[in-house]
Amino acid sequence: MTNEFPVLSIKEAAEYLRSSRGQIYALLRRGELDAVKVGGRTLIHRTDLQRLIGTAGKPFVAGIARNPAGRGRRADPDLGIFG
Repeated sequence: MTNEFPVLSIKEAAEYLRSSRGQIYALLRRGELDAVKVGGRTLIHRTDLQRLIGTAGKPFVAGIARNPAGRGRRADPDLGIFG
C-alpha cells in the first residue's frame, strides 16, 4: 500500500506535474483544474491532475509558430525550422 494522499497542495501539485506553482495557479484561473479550500489551504485532487495529464497529450501539428511579439511565422515542415 502506498502513502499517496488523495489531495495535494499547490506546491505538491507542481512537483507532481514537474511544473511551477505559477503554472498550477494559471491552470486554476483558466478552469482547467479544480481545487478546494480547506482551512486556508488550496488543495487539488490527485485524480484531477491525472485527468489533466491524460487530456494534455496532443500530438504536435506543424503550422504557425508565434514569436514573443505575437507575429506569426510559417513553419517549414521540410526543413524542420521556421522560415
